[in-house]
Amino acid sequence: MFPRRHVGRKGPVGAVGFDRADRVSYGDPTDDYIGQTLPGQVRIVRRLDEGGAGAVYLGEAPPRAPGGRPEPVAIKILDTGDLQELDLGLRKFQAEASITGLLRHPGIVKIYGHGRTYDGAPYLILELLEGETLRARLGRAVLGPEPTRHLLYAAADALAEAHALGIVHRDLSPNNLFLARGPLGERLKVLDFGNARVRTQALEARPEDADADWGGTPDYMAPELAAAQAVDVRADLYSLGAIAFECLTGRPPFVGAPTQVLLQHAKLPAPRPSSLGVTIDPRFEAVIMQLLEKRPDDRPAHAGALREALAKLWTNPVSS
Repeated sequence: MFPRRHVGRKGPVGAVGFDRADRVSYGDPTDDYIGQTLPGQVRIVRRLDEGGAGAVYLGEAPPRAPGGRPEPVAIKILDTGDLQELDLGLRKFQAEASITGLLRHPGIVKIYGHGRTYDGAPYLILELLEGETLRARLGRAVLGPEPTRHLLYAAADALAEAHALGIVHRDLSPNNLFLARGPLGERLKVLDFGNARVRTQALEARPEDADADWGGTPDYMAPELAAAQAVDVRADLYSLGAIAFECLTGRPPFVGAPTQVLLQHAKLPAPRPSSLGVTIDPRFEAVIMQLLEKRPDDRPAHAGALREALAKLWTNPVSS
């Protein structure tokens, strides 16, 4: 039985980061998981956040050096009470555990382990991040061209490793890009590979490989993903283009009901940020518009190619 829930914090359980206010939140003594010790001597301290699929807890792992302080970690625990959603949740947990475990880039959230709690609920132990999601940041203000260019470069740099392995995230959105604070400043972290798939050249060309479940968020979903067609890493680049567009303009390329947005992604050319009053270097705008091309063949080949295209903008000063 899943422990008692708090209300008012609903949403996907994908975040493994928190703001400082969360340090004092969710100290619920009726939550049976708090105080439990998982394999590896990882202790569950308190709840940080929760959503429809489960909850995220603050945990403490053994210190790295004798006599050191416990290492803070994030623990995602799946809610096993909703049997209708359990199968999908388990598949996402398994995907996140196996795929994130393959990746070593510092711009991708680290996974330290996974297993089941004493009552059988699946859990993941992940890197604990302090900061906020890009969604929270955009809720206050647009980023502007220069910060957007840096963010897009950081996302491309992080995803280049995944794309080189044939891993397609499939659900890039402002909720899954985390702006983590650290001693050296702010760093972008890509979260939640629960919808990710591994693609090879052979699989990409097979129509029968189309996934039964969409994955993705309509505002940022590539046309081929919305059509439930087989996708490759270029679907992630479309999502990055839509995210960059929102960073500049304060809204996604297309707005409306989810079904209307999906149809617009498939049929309508994306507007240029400059058409909405954004002052932007034409070269940077051209990169964003290439990401938003309908045909995957018209986009960059992978995140590494996007990173190179953005790096070229630093060769000469970019006016913005």
